Amino acid sequence: MRGSLSRKFMIRITAILLLITGINLGLDYYEQKNQILQELKEKSQVITGQLLATREFIARNQDRINYDSRGHFEFKGLNPAAVGRGVGEIFNRSTGYQIKQTRLNPRSPGNAPDAFEVKGLRVLAENPLLTEYYGFDELNGERVFRYMVPLRVEESCLQCHGRAPGGRGTRCYVTQPGERYGDRPAGRPVSMDGPAVA
Repeated sequence: MRGSLSRKFMIRITAILLLITGINLGLDYYEQKNQILQELKEKSQVITGQLLATREFIARNQDRINYDSRGHFEFKGLNPAAVGRGVGEIFNRSTGYQIKQTRLNPRSPGNAPDAFEVKGLRVLAENPLLTEYYGFDELNGERVFRYMVPLRVEESCLQCHGRAPGGRGTRCYVTQPGERYGDRPAGRPVSMDGPAVA
């Protein structure tokens, strides 16, 4: 009888210890997964921030790029979209990450969105206060973390965008005449994919 009670007690203690261990392992896994997600987001924010800063620098300097010292206009093809695409191509070749500019109705086939990007474009368009869209996906058989940020019309964009036809700057690269400062054109986010650790 005593041995039976002792065995039941040991079984209960073992079950309690296993339950506590399982809960601890689950909490550790959840915490580690959140930490990895936070690190992936932070890295993505830095990388996309650098690309957006490059685009803004080019936008701010369109007059210096496209006008000579006598005020003659000659478009050099270095608008923010072209520079963003070129920087993305160089970055894609030299790292494990992929950056591209995308939209629902792209001019260039290389900017066409895939299924994840279409969903992200729609979510960002429907929720103007969102500053990012991200998640895990599978690309070419590999699990990746995907991150998108919307592009907003900044003051520097208005040199080329938003002027009436024939106004100075419209020869640069008008995509949406009438855009205003602060607008967020639907479907022009930067999309970034990187290796997923989780």
